[in-house]
Amino acid sequence: MERFGRHWLRDFINYLEVMGLWIHHGLRLPGVFIVAVLGVCEWAYCVLHQFLDNDVCAETQINKHIRAHCLHNEHTKDSSSAPKKVAIVTGANGGLGYETAMAIGRAGYTTILACRDLKRGQNAVHKLEKATGLQDSFKLMELDLASFLSIERFATEFKQHHKQLHLLVCNAGMAFNHYDTTYDGLESQFGTNFVGHYMLIDRLLDTMKMSGSARITIASSIAACMVRNIDYSRVTDVWRFNRLINYSTSKLALLVYSHALARKLYGSGVTVNAFHPGL
Repeated sequence: MERFGRHWLRDFINYLEVMGLWIHHGLRLPGVFIVAVLGVCEWAYCVLHQFLDNDVCAETQINKHIRAHCLHNEHTKDSSSAPKKVAIVTGANGGLGYETAMAIGRAGYTTILACRDLKRGQNAVHKLEKATGLQDSFKLMELDLASFLSIERFATEFKQHHKQLHLLVCNAGMAFNHYDTTYDGLESQFGTNFVGHYMLIDRLLDTMKMSGSARITIASSIAACMVRNIDYSRVTDVWRFNRLINYSTSKLALLVYSHALARKLYGSGVTVNAFHPGL
């Protein structure tokens, strides 16, 4: 049953998601429809996975990779003088970013928590050290993705202390906020979620290329399905602002950018992927 479940369950859920997208675009139904359909599919997938497909579920695979990295580090730490790999996680003071930072730290990386709120960031560092038993594996640096100046300062300071960057997780973001602007005048959701991370990647990319093998992982969202294109008038015109649509636009922009950047960096040693946090 388990072996049957591995293939049937995944194929069936993929079929439902493809059909949902086809119906959404073919009949021009509201974007909420496809988000609801895919959300139900994900819920069913995650629940059934625990019974039919536990050996290959995402959490199990992640834990296996972490244990493998830890075991490798235990075998090599005494015989090698090579420095630890370096990772940056934006928005790591809570939620998904916090859990990601914990997993990366346990895998043997020096993990930098790039946070806007230093007090919350410092609390997160203390919690991570206590939860993992690791000292000096988690570092805190100030980063406000709504400020070009903050991004420039972060990149400059990082390069002063680190010559390599092996993993960049672009996780921070704003969701469904009322209309506001960044320090530089951009609509806050688009300016923070997309433009801020775009600028951060641009400033750190040269360091990643010099690291031999590096990875950029960008948090997008299923909400990107709610918009058909990037309507820049919604980003620049306050009267066309919509909290959900603007958020979805920022996530679609991240998907498009991830795809373009992955093609541009093909063969450079830097891998680019975007993901939806639901799975």
